[in-house]
Amino acid sequence: MDSVRNGIWNVIIRFLLAVISTLGVFIVFGLILDQLEILIYSRMASKVGRDIILVTGVVGTPLHEASHWLGCKIFGFKVLEVSLFRPLTYKFDGILGYVLFLYSNKGWWSKLGCFVVGMAPMIFGSLFMILIVWLVVPEVFKTTKHSIEASSKSKIPILPVWWAAFSGFWKGMFSLRKWGILRGIITLYLIISIAMHMTVSTQDIKAATPGFGIVALIYLLYSLITAIIGTEYKLAAMKRGAFIASFLSIGLLADGLHLLISLFF
Repeated sequence: MDSVRNGIWNVIIRFLLAVISTLGVFIVFGLILDQLEILIYSRMASKVGRDIILVTGVVGTPLHEASHWLGCKIFGFKVLEVSLFRPLTYKFDGILGYVLFLYSNKGWWSKLGCFVVGMAPMIFGSLFMILIVWLVVPEVFKTTKHSIEASSKSKIPILPVWWAAFSGFWKGMFSLRKWGILRGIITLYLIISIAMHMTVSTQDIKAATPGFGIVALIYLLYSLITAIIGTEYKLAAMKRGAFIASFLSIGLLADGLHLLISLFF
């Protein structure tokens, strides 16, 4: 009886850690970034504020909308209209881009599609940020990874591991020399642009709601399989969550600075 109870508890812990280290990180940072964006937009009467949004939006907005579009195509949703970037009309209606589509939330595939399309900017945006660092400044990627490895050896909580990843990234950036400095500036611009426009609004979460049950089932199957195999999961979840959060924190920092600029002007 004890072995059965321990086995069930093992699966539950694996399930919770898997959800928190991926989906939980996306939702928490997405909602925080979204609220910061609302504050920024409400203070953007100045030309400076609008210009900052457009400078970052030229990269971040097309990727945001392209993520929604890609999610629609993967799951067979009918796309009615796409506007990747609207810098001219934005000053009149406050909309930088949009994707209009039709979908049905009947059937598990469509419900899963609702979830992916709603969360697509956070999912694809995070993957793209990591890919940029890996390709453009691989030395920074290695430094960040090594910081996580060194910190996680002591099996400390996720917050110090996140700090190791975040500080490791900046340590790698400030150690760049010569042409590496230019690569670092480009990387920072791309990451900030993506992070500032990959927010998950309450509307996006509402649109993704029909698929939460399917996603939960996928996580549960993953937890069952890894429990049966007996793979290590606590440290892996800690590293995964810290790595994702470290890159999203850069966008959070940029949004905070943007808010200060908006308040000042």
